Amino acid sequence: MGVHRTTVGEVVTAVSDALTRLLDHFVTFPTDGQIAKVKQKFFLLGDMPNTIGVIDCTHVHIQAPRQREWEYVNRKGRHSINVQLVGDADLAITNCVSPPL
Repeated sequence: MGVHRTTVGEVVTAVSDALTRLLDHFVTFPTDGQIAKVKQKFFLLGDMPNTIGVIDCTHVHIQAPRQREWEYVNRKGRHSINVQLVGDADLAITNCVSPPL
């Protein structure tokens, strides 16, 4: 690509520093007290001790992308993306993972 190794290193460092500064704004972790409450709720809901979240995946139907359309065809022949969700005992989504389109 014609980019000097030093330049790449400087860019990686700058991006890493920027992500670190933004981390607390976008990523939060539950406190010990919050974890204890979630565990208690799951136990009361379904006798599931030490559970802090439940995970599931689903296909979300999409319009066929113009590029690499075939990569988004599911086993039923429909265009979709596979989305992974994590939820808590109050049915709140605490994490969502999906591929970029």
